[in-house]
Amino acid sequence: MRSQRVANLIFTVLFVLAVILAGWLSSRHSLQLDWTAGARNTLSAPSVAILEQLDSPVEIVAFAREDELVRARVQRMVDRYLRASNRISLRFVNPDTAPEQVREQGISVDGELLIRYAGRSEKVAELTEQSLSNALLRLGRGGERRVLFLSGHGERAPDGEANFDWRDFGAAMRKRGLVAESVNLAVADAVPGQAAVLVVADPRAALLPGELQAIENWMADGGSLLWLAEPRRPLPDEIAALLGVQTQPGTVVDANTSALGIRDPSFALVAEYEAGNPVTPDFKVLTVYPQAAPVDRIAGAETEWQVQNLLQTLPRSWAEIGPIKDTVGYDADSERAGPLPIGLTLTRRIGEREQRVAVIGDADFLANSYLGNAGNLDLGLALFNWLAHDDRLVTIPAKTAPDIGMEFTPALSALIGFGVLLGLPLSLLAIGVGVWWLRRRR
Repeated sequence: MRSQRVANLIFTVLFVLAVILAGWLSSRHSLQLDWTAGARNTLSAPSVAILEQLDSPVEIVAFAREDELVRARVQRMVDRYLRASNRISLRFVNPDTAPEQVREQGISVDGELLIRYAGRSEKVAELTEQSLSNALLRLGRGGERRVLFLSGHGERAPDGEANFDWRDFGAAMRKRGLVAESVNLAVADAVPGQAAVLVVADPRAALLPGELQAIENWMADGGSLLWLAEPRRPLPDEIAALLGVQTQPGTVVDANTSALGIRDPSFALVAEYEAGNPVTPDFKVLTVYPQAAPVDRIAGAETEWQVQNLLQTLPRSWAEIGPIKDTVGYDADSERAGPLPIGLTLTRRIGEREQRVAVIGDADFLANSYLGNAGNLDLGLALFNWLAHDDRLVTIPAKTAPDIGMEFTPALSALIGFGVLLGLPLSLLAIGVGVWWLRRRR
């Protein structure tokens, strides 16, 4: 008897020690197994590879109201990253109590994420693994890409504070690793080869022949170009002939603006984007273009460029030839009716590299006065990312659960209904009667 008590005591002590040891190990090591079909709660291999390349902490700020459903969705998605890396942190901010942060960061969607890494930041509105991982990929690439803005002809300055300048957009570019600098080709003679993009933003004066030649040389070497024109200030003939595109006469007038409370009819709206254009594959936000010029292919021009529409106005628009006053009307005899292209992208192969060019008929949409309108900022950043070849992203197919729905034939549905409504109660009644009858026999 005494030996039995000793054995029980030893067993109890060993059991307690085992529990303590298990608790200590669980606090030091984490083991999680995802047994769902397709491992729906685990990051894919490309996402894990992206996280392994990050060498600094990543802060994810979720702007979500005190809504359990929205915050739970965010938490479930970010938990995948938290389990895969100890460099990730998540913080929730209620946009209703932090309006200044919302305005400063340009948050527009409940549940939108702001990802900060190594002094740079990027917003994610679509809560998917592909969106989050691609944002981390862009932030983690490191290195700054130089974007050169042509100067010396009254162009929009990337650091200028005037309403028509681009200081605010230049600051947004810096947060994403794009450094804007000015270059005067009358002094430099050539575009520096280490630049990622050359921007010509609405020159007010004609370019010198040597400057045009420098741009043509840049193009011949495969450099990326963004040319922003305005009504009555078209592309130089040399550049238009090289690209096979040119601005068209008139200023875009859009009758749809009154529905949005915009009194100026010379504001062009773009609500739908060309399917298949690499700049806007998932872009669905309205953008606004003050006093834009139509841009189109030159009829009969022979070119090796692949041209795609990037921006196209709504149907109730036209190119107004005359002055825009309080009231304007469409003249079918002399004016072109919408939809009108006001932005084009051009690509061609030079060796193993794809050369990229964009021509936009408006330089105001990224100016300080209009950058905050609708999706102008996000579209501008997407355009520059594409021009700088910073769009080589990962594709992660959505993980779905198989057989989450059940479909029955009418006969099977009737059988199940009969069983639940009649068969099950009768079975219980029969069992009860059987038990009663057995007890009576005893």
